[in-house]
Amino acid sequence: MSELKITLLQAPLEWENKEKNLHFFSAKIEALNELTDVVVLPEMFNTGFSMQSAKLAETMEGKSVEWMRTVAAKKNCVICGSLIVEEAGKYYNRLIWMQANGE
Repeated sequence: MSELKITLLQAPLEWENKEKNLHFFSAKIEALNELTDVVVLPEMFNTGFSMQSAKLAETMEGKSVEWMRTVAAKKNCVICGSLIVEEAGKYYNRLIWMQANGE
């Protein structure tokens, strides 16, 4: 059985600033020197924990989910973390488990 390598990332998130947070995590993940199987991001990694759901929510086709898909493919690993997702007029703090194949 092979070993499972997990990378945990924690950060001082930029409050409600998706661009800065995605840029920060892109740089951190790009700088990983060792192969990893799973990268675990903090809860609400793209905005910080906010109650501004209507303002910050994305759909499952939104920028942050697409970012996860791109990074997972580039690093050939799972990327997981939660973000605010809007679905049918409701808001969820949804954990996304993005596989390297984009599923």
